[in-house]
Amino acid sequence: MKTLKALGVTHILNAAYDPTGKGNFIYVETNEEYFKKRNFNVKYLGTRAPDTMRFKINKFFPEVLEFMSDAVESGGTE
Repeated sequence: MKTLKALGVTHILNAAYDPTGKGNFIYVETNEEYFKKRNFNVKYLGTRAPDTMRFKINKFFPEVLEFMSDAVESGGTE
């Protein structure tokens, strides 16, 4: 967390978010609450894209592009 703060990170994109909270090897177990509990005020976007070679991640491109554009336009960093 120290490094992210030192770098001035304002937005975090988790492309392997698991909204069920079950967690397993194809998802990452961080979410917006994870950062809030650590007093790290960032904008967060999680997409449920399992970390496998067969998953077609392109369905998330429009949402992710909007998130990244908002980050850049607001002067933030990802």
